Amino acid sequence: MDSPDKIRCLSVRLIPFGKRYLLIARDITEFQQLRDVRKDFVANVSHELRTPLTVISGYLETFAEYLGDNEIYSGSIKLMQ
Repeated sequence: MDSPDKIRCLSVRLIPFGKRYLLIARDITEFQQLRDVRKDFVANVSHELRTPLTVISGYLETFAEYLGDNEIYSGSIKLMQ
């Protein structure tokens, strides 16, 4: 059993059922936690990839500036950019 002060997330639906209503409640706490973990993971991976890609992009700009006129390198530099 969970501790009493643990936060729970519920999905609640009220559905007409003849002259009465049917109440359906589901505990979606674990689903919400998994969604948050996935969101944090994607944000962290994006950040970790963006940093080295920015550095590589800077080097490619420098190469393009100094070697862009050279036929041997210009195609490869443009492709990498």
